[in-house]
Amino acid sequence: MAAISTTWQITFKQGISHFKNGHYDESIQCFNEASLLSSRPPLTPDLYDSRASAYLKIGNIGAALLDAKSVIELAPEQWQGYYRAAQGFLRSKKLDKAKYMLDKARMKVVTGDESSRKRMSDFDVLEKEIGATERTETTAGSSSSKTTPIFLEATSTPSHIHSFDTTPTPTIHVLHLTWVCKSWRRIAHSTPPLWRRLALTGVRPEKKAQYWIGLAGGKIQELILKKSFLESLDHYITKKVLKHMKWDFLRRFTMDDWSNHRRLLYNDGTLTRVLPQLESLEMPNEASEPVPWITVIAALRTLRLRKVSLSGDNALIKVLESNPHLETLELDTRSQFRVTTTGPLSRHPPLCSYLAYVSLTGPIDVFKLFDSIDFPNLRILKIDHNSTSISPALRSMTRRASELAPANEAPCSGYASLEELRISSCAFEPIDLVSFLGACPSLRALEVSRCGLEMSLILESLVRISASSSSSSGAEITMLCPALTELNVSHSPQVTTGPVVRLVKARLDGGDASLSHPVSAIERLTMDGCLRIEYTALPWLRARVKTLSCVYADRKSAGYKR
Repeated sequence: MAAISTTWQITFKQGISHFKNGHYDESIQCFNEASLLSSRPPLTPDLYDSRASAYLKIGNIGAALLDAKSVIELAPEQWQGYYRAAQGFLRSKKLDKAKYMLDKARMKVVTGDESSRKRMSDFDVLEKEIGATERTETTAGSSSSKTTPIFLEATSTPSHIHSFDTTPTPTIHVLHLTWVCKSWRRIAHSTPPLWRRLALTGVRPEKKAQYWIGLAGGKIQELILKKSFLESLDHYITKKVLKHMKWDFLRRFTMDDWSNHRRLLYNDGTLTRVLPQLESLEMPNEASEPVPWITVIAALRTLRLRKVSLSGDNALIKVLESNPHLETLELDTRSQFRVTTTGPLSRHPPLCSYLAYVSLTGPIDVFKLFDSIDFPNLRILKIDHNSTSISPALRSMTRRASELAPANEAPCSGYASLEELRISSCAFEPIDLVSFLGACPSLRALEVSRCGLEMSLILESLVRISASSSSSSGAEITMLCPALTELNVSHSPQVTTGPVVRLVKARLDGGDASLSHPVSAIERLTMDGCLRIEYTALPWLRARVKTLSCVYADRKSAGYKR
């Protein structure tokens, strides 16, 4: 034990020497090595304080603040941690926090000797820096009102006007611009692209619509109708409020209450005529009846259905068939979302070549969905709160990942492009997920949370080395998901320390030397609510994982009496 203690102290002194010579990267490396060697006996706050100072020198403010926090936790009665935190908050422009930490540091200094006077002098210098930064920001804020906003100048020319495939400027930002001064208000009023997002509520909708539509020249690209507006909706209000809109320019449409959709959709047939050209459709709230007209839309790139029922056989499949350029699909429902196959289907499953993001929340029949449609370019897949087992869906996706299109066509299935897979609050067999992961060589982020599974099989599979045959280069030595950098196993009671440590260790420095290709290291690891993770392993993990989260319990749960 004495030898270990001496070793970390020697390494720590080497780090101090590098720091004094201006070699900050080398000093941080020495401090990291010393922290590993000094886990027994407990770490000294001087080590964290020195490393925080080095991090500040190289501009790594986040790491410096974390080390400052550790100093405060280890030695709350000393001034060093608070002073270092004040420096970090100043660098990150959080001036209120910087002043608070500086005041705390002053309270911890024992006055009366020469060293305390020097400390107070350092505190005064830091306080002046905080004050100077405050004055600079105040001056910049006041002088900005005297100049023309660059953002408005940029959008005032046709080459910078927002195109249909970008999100329009948020309404609140537009109003803020008009409040600055008369000059800014005049420029904003003469810039139609700033006013192409219209959200109507029950508060003076006629006045707002007239104001917005007039400034946009009638070319509203995004229309949001809140529930309070729809509750008072009638034919007269509809015609009066929206009569000056140029509907051919509408591309994004959101309605909060679809129980009133008939009156809006079928009054004069105005909106019905423009449905086929919508690019984004959102149904946030629960509909009182099915929405039969959704299948007439043919140009969607974003579709979000939340607690909405579709009517008719193969309704969802027909929507996907009629929108081949769909990029984002979100389904969130509490009722059973049936994807039936009783109606006529194409000979081959629909091919959603552009669909990159799929989020499925609720008791959706995931198996029928993925068994009926191909997603060759899917990048992000999220499955959440499904009350039925998703194992059949995982097996179907694994099977179809190796299928080829008939007649010597290019592969139409597969998940080689999948980068994120997030499964939460779902039931499935771990072996089915492991098999599917074998078809996802590009996977960067994996989440399996709140599933109540035996996680050891999944974690161990991400460490296991296997040989796979390749037509071009023969047998290859590979590891499952070689590109994996993010893992989230939060609220999984079966997760233990051993498999997690082995997983992180196996992927350090490119992995085992026998691998045909190097693997990525785990950079983000989340284990919140995993009570079987030993706290003694956390320092080792933090030294090797850039972002680590292991919150055993939130404040509410920790407050329960046991």
